Amino acid sequence: MRRLPIYILIDCSASMFGEPIEAVKDGIQKLLSSLRRDPYALESVWISVMTFDSNANVLIPLTELPDFHCPEIKLSNSTIRNLGLGLQLLLNRYQKEIKSTTTDEKGDWLPIVVLMTNGDPSDTKRFETIISQFNTFPFAKIILCVTGIKSEISALKRITKDIFMLDTMDSHAFSRFWQWVSTVASLSLFNNHNELILPSPQENNADKKQSKFIEEITTLLSKSFHFPIKISCLIIVFALVMLLLGTMFLYRQLHQTNIAKITSKVTTEQPNSISNNEPNGNNVAQNLPDSVESPSVSISSDKPTENIVLEKPSESIQLTVTEVYKFTEKKFLYVFLPDSQSILTCDKEKVKIYDAINGKERRSLEGHQDDVRSIVFSHDQKFILSASGDTARIWDINTCKELRQLKHHGNLINIANFSPNGKYIATAGEIGIAWIWNTETGELLHALKGHKKNIQSINFSPDNKLVITASYDDTVRIWNVLSGEEVQELSVFTPPQFAGYSPDGRFFAANSYRNITIWDAVTYKLLHKIESYLGREGTVVFSPDGQFVLTISDNTAQILNIATGKILHKFQHTGNVNSAVFSSDGRFVLTASNNTTARIWDAVTGKELCTFEPAKNIKFDPFSHDKPELKYIQSAIFSPDGRFVMTFISSYVTIWSVTESK
Repeated sequence: MRRLPIYILIDCSASMFGEPIEAVKDGIQKLLSSLRRDPYALESVWISVMTFDSNANVLIPLTELPDFHCPEIKLSNSTIRNLGLGLQLLLNRYQKEIKSTTTDEKGDWLPIVVLMTNGDPSDTKRFETIISQFNTFPFAKIILCVTGIKSEISALKRITKDIFMLDTMDSHAFSRFWQWVSTVASLSLFNNHNELILPSPQENNADKKQSKFIEEITTLLSKSFHFPIKISCLIIVFALVMLLLGTMFLYRQLHQTNIAKITSKVTTEQPNSISNNEPNGNNVAQNLPDSVESPSVSISSDKPTENIVLEKPSESIQLTVTEVYKFTEKKFLYVFLPDSQSILTCDKEKVKIYDAINGKERRSLEGHQDDVRSIVFSHDQKFILSASGDTARIWDINTCKELRQLKHHGNLINIANFSPNGKYIATAGEIGIAWIWNTETGELLHALKGHKKNIQSINFSPDNKLVITASYDDTVRIWNVLSGEEVQELSVFTPPQFAGYSPDGRFFAANSYRNITIWDAVTYKLLHKIESYLGREGTVVFSPDGQFVLTISDNTAQILNIATGKILHKFQHTGNVNSAVFSSDGRFVLTASNNTTARIWDAVTGKELCTFEPAKNIKFDPFSHDKPELKYIQSAIFSPDGRFVMTFISSYVTIWSVTESK
């Protein structure tokens, strides 16, 4: 993918001591925070930091935005500002690092330079020599911020016309300045190297500024983006509406809207594959007491293929489901292992792995002292992550040896999850706080604070850059993994039980009491709201390619095309449907209901392929609180390879074999 280089050149002479250098540090943080909210900037922006005083140095070479960390900026004891030396270093790096366009591939976008200094250069002769050469190099934009009070800037005017004086900006204006710099970067990705004409963030007259802002930004869009007439009209309408709002609100909204429209037209690389039955590739097992229904949401996905699921008719097939093994003891938490030959079950703090065919115990996870509330697997299928009490634990999946503990110091943990690339772990608990950890070191990176009640779900986006949380405070929140900052807060009308991304990262969904909501992951626009019946949480499952979604309401499960909103198929039972999932290849749909039956359907044609009754031969313990009328199927899931089905009835687990014939 083409890069947009941003070079930040900082004056580190002693004259920057105090407020000027602190303003520079704060400004860089604001720039990073703003850029990291832009999904396309995350894919394209590369940043380098250089300094100059009596010498010139590279603190950070060109580094991809997600991997960039602010360096420690130290001031020199000297008041010498060898800006000419700094510009020479910048040109040297430009020649080494910027990729030119060739006949085979496009090169980098033109670089943006942000120069922070306290005044004119000390090395006047060198500056005179280098400035003529400097002005021959093509840049998308050169932005200069002068931090000194009444600094001499006659020489600086030869570098760029975009000069901003820190002493004439209050804190609000300075914040807007960095947001403006961020917009310059984002719009540079699409302007074909034409000169960027943007309003100055220092304009004092508000009415004049708003009018000029709309005029110039509309001109910029017309020249740079070459939108068709309909889109141009929309831009004008947006500008007129947002004129009534404050300058900052107008500026931010217009920026996000334009970037979202453009990125929707840009073809990006497919994200990493994620596996069956849960967002981000983990088979997530939930704590299921006797009277509570099974996990209400799971997202199944494999690596997206060129053949779009559900669009080609499948061949005429028949399925046969045969009981393989029935566990006679209650299992309150259960999940298939990635090999599909084993299952993991839990009874409070006791975690064991069994052979799925004969029910023999293979291994156990020794060490938990409290009830285990969540278990997931890493995407490379090497590790197990469990949450119990105030500790999350990482285990080797082959030896069941404990590798590391993540201590939460008295905070009870409800859920834990791996990032798709395995570098991060997210945990969440009962006090409304979520945590991001470094998997390899166990270091706590961020505490995500904002929710007011318990967090019930936490999942990574497929590109590892965002985390989505669902809380009983009626909100879904999205966070930046690298910075730990909150990116977006959304109301989901009633307390959500789950929120997760589609496999391709284009959408995210939340299920809550009585409704299911599906959102655009770039614009945060609500696309679909699906009502569920009173007294139960809705269910939403994305297809492996992320283009379709499986939902349930009352006695019906249905497949919905997310883009068009059209229902492809409905799968009906005589009783309320309690769970519905796709097979990992997207060919089949498995449903389970209160009428004691489970059914497998053809996801392409909507045809019922087989029906079986998991509750038929269940024998309840006469001394327990189980009642015959509770013999409904709480949950049914496919194994990762699709050869087995697991059903869960009043905490009793049964394994079934699925045989396909034509």
